[in-house]
Amino acid sequence: MSKQIEQQNQNNILECIEQAGEISRAGVAKQLGLSRTTVSSAVARLLEAGLVCEADQAAPSQSRGRPGIPLALTTDIWYAAGAALIDSEMLFVLTDLRGHIVDRLAVPVPDGTSDAFLHALSDGFQTIIARCPGRLLPMLGVGSPGMINHGRILWASDMGWENIPISDHLMDTLGLPSTVVNRHWASCLSEYHFGVGKGIQSLIYVGISTGIAASIILDGKLFTGAYHNAGEIGHTVVNRNGPRCSCGRRGCLHAIASELALRKHVSEYYIAHPGPAAVPDPLWATVQAGDQPDIHSICRAAAAGHPVALSQLQTAALYLGLSISNLTSMFNPQCVIVGGSLIDHGGKLLTDLIIDSVRAHGSVDTLDAVEIRPWSLGRYSGALGAARLVLDQKRTLATAVMPTEDKTGPA
Repeated sequence: MSKQIEQQNQNNILECIEQAGEISRAGVAKQLGLSRTTVSSAVARLLEAGLVCEADQAAPSQSRGRPGIPLALTTDIWYAAGAALIDSEMLFVLTDLRGHIVDRLAVPVPDGTSDAFLHALSDGFQTIIARCPGRLLPMLGVGSPGMINHGRILWASDMGWENIPISDHLMDTLGLPSTVVNRHWASCLSEYHFGVGKGIQSLIYVGISTGIAASIILDGKLFTGAYHNAGEIGHTVVNRNGPRCSCGRRGCLHAIASELALRKHVSEYYIAHPGPAAVPDPLWATVQAGDQPDIHSICRAAAAGHPVALSQLQTAALYLGLSISNLTSMFNPQCVIVGGSLIDHGGKLLTDLIIDSVRAHGSVDTLDAVEIRPWSLGRYSGALGAARLVLDQKRTLATAVMPTEDKTGPA
């Protein structure tokens, strides 16, 4: 048997064990259509690598013969690290092989510059890696703003960043390779594997924060597009007479419904109409002081019925719902998940407004089959999804270091 076939068998068997939770060698052989000899050989290698273990003996069987010993992923040997930016924080997680978070960390990104982002990224990883209770799978997962290609931010219009070498920076500072995707893709992966999208083979995740992006799962696979930038709905034009976008065009969804747009439009209202719009009016007080209201204050004011904040949130939800209804018509998903920091701040009010807009703009036959759900894993979902990118390569990563690693301590 060639080395390539052996490795593919190990990958398939590892995935089978992961999906089953616990399964015997005989069960694996039957499910994958492999011989028991092939399965036993591959399992021996996975046991040696510390990726699987023999779980507690199954309950006695009523049938003849000794019951098979169930296999499961280990939970105390290998760990994965992931990070993602949300609001002005880099959030980090360590997970076991099953994706359970065993440690988490938040590191401020104080000024929103790319240098601060890179420093927070490497400093946070260094801190959480030092706390790893076992072996670290030697790769780092990152969920980043912007359009990503080969570990580099090509362009992040919401942040004003261009050509930022994330993977090179992490290799230079920490000596570890990394896998980098858009932060909303990372959140989509976490919801698909661990959250409200688990078990759904066709779904769309729409992430709304300082930028807006869609992530699309088709038949259980993330649709990346020809150049790894599918789902950039933030820069689709939804109102050609709308406000100017950072990309230079008018009426992009980003310029109408992102956090940056909401803050800008609320501030512009007060510039055009000086004075309070409610009593009391904390948003007017902030503008008077020369600042833009933060998104949490705007959403809180909208929930309290503040006329300006509520009107702007309704407008954002209107266009978000329009875009989502178009996505459902194009891709016919089973489920649409809305997430990101704006959903985190806007809560049920914003989610309900978006759902109302989707229902108003979508075709009845398409929408009857689509459920719209808020994200379930919250602020750490991007970091968890980034760690999942590492877990997807666990066999390759673990077996690559096994011959030379000291097996008694953390990597």
